[in-house]
Amino acid sequence: MNRAEIAEKYKAVIERRLSKFRNDEAQEFYTKTLPNRLEQFRANYTGAPEKMEAAVEEEEEERVLDFWDYLDDETAEEKEKAISEYAENDADYQPLASEIITDQQEEIEQLKAKLKETEELCDLYYSQKSVSTLQLDIINFVSRIYSKETLSFLYGAAKTAYEYELKQEDEN
Repeated sequence: MNRAEIAEKYKAVIERRLSKFRNDEAQEFYTKTLPNRLEQFRANYTGAPEKMEAAVEEEEEERVLDFWDYLDDETAEEKEKAISEYAENDADYQPLASEIITDQQEEIEQLKAKLKETEELCDLYYSQKSVSTLQLDIINFVSRIYSKETLSFLYGAAKTAYEYELKQEDEN
């Protein structure tokens, strides 16, 4: 098992631990703590009896919001504890030389593939650049010619070359 797999395993363990922690705390709050606090609130309520249910609902809402804030803070602390435990366990882990070599070989293969792709793109770029440069040079030369006979001759040559290229593309 390599370091990444171990990290994923511990991450899953930590997530399960935090989920169980949150579920246990929520169950405790909703089944015991909240009902007891609301019962105490009802017993100590001094307002008008017809407003008691609205006051109880308001108290319940406030208690629930406070609980979730508290639970978020407690979960963060629990997560820090779990991560520190993982770090202690991970400090004892020393990867085998074969694991390191395997990881490095995979990385080398990925880098070789990336290099090959980059070289191919570079070749394509230089090929396109030389074609574009030739096209611009031809356009610049032709734009300086004013003789109708010479332009007609060049037009015929360019048209023949273009038709030849289309024919070659169709054959491929």
